[in-house]
Amino acid sequence: HAEAQERRAAELDAIAAIYGDDVCSRSENSISVRVDGLVVNVVLPDGYPGRAAPIVDVDAAQLPRSVREDVASRLSSFCDNEECVLAVLQEAGPCYAAATESASVVSEPTAPPMYCVIVIDHMNDARPYAERLKRWAGGLRAVLFS
Repeated sequence: HAEAQERRAAELDAIAAIYGDDVCSRSENSISVRVDGLVVNVVLPDGYPGRAAPIVDVDAAQLPRSVREDVASRLSSFCDNEECVLAVLQEAGPCYAAATESASVVSEPTAPPMYCVIVIDHMNDARPYAERLKRWAGGLRAVLFS
């Protein structure tokens, strides 16, 4: 059991290092990561890795529940009894694209566009701020004008 816990911690440490600011939350046995406009929640149950597979859920309020469930189901197919969280997160974008393509009718209305103006102090070096905003905008499927 201690070895499994060490492996879980090492895997979550690696995911946190790879995804950095896109990690929304993390606990001893779970992690939530923003990937391609979705928040992918992965719970590592007792017995993982080795005897049990992770449980995947998707948060994306802009999507109908049926599409969210489809994305989560597609991502669950990448869950294995061995370390697989990175593979699940890497497949989030393609699974999201496949699920939205197969959803021929969207019953929930599309939210109106939102606008945000951010002024960056010209006295500081604005480049690092602009780069971070570009990364955030990409994850939110937003457009950044600089």
